[in-house]
Amino acid sequence: MQHLAAVCRRGCLSSLRALDLSYNSLVGDNGWCSLFAAGGLGSLEDVDVSLRPSTSAPCSAWLPALLARLAMQRWTADCQEREQLRYCLKKRSVLLERDPDLQDTSSACKGNSQESLEESQPEE
Repeated sequence: MQHLAAVCRRGCLSSLRALDLSYNSLVGDNGWCSLFAAGGLGSLEDVDVSLRPSTSAPCSAWLPALLARLAMQRWTADCQEREQLRYCLKKRSVLLERDPDLQDTSSACKGNSQESLEESQPEE
């Protein structure tokens, strides 16, 4: 994983769309973290890091490094879902991409927090 991370940092895999790293159960948290934190995988659309059926392991150490960009074009979310998403992404450096016409419309929702209402107010 360290070698793959070095290749990613050099930009050699910037056009890669699918990456299958399944059944690599011997890779430790540091290996996964270094790969996903290396950058250089901007075109990646599909990642498989599945473990063998008879194994399991926690992903909490490397999952935040993997989530760098979340594209949500043409998805809708009600008030509660938007608040939940905002809360989840607040602790991470995740770039959230949404359709411009579906941007947060919290003012149309009842029972929002004052912070959400202030965010949705148009600037004058």
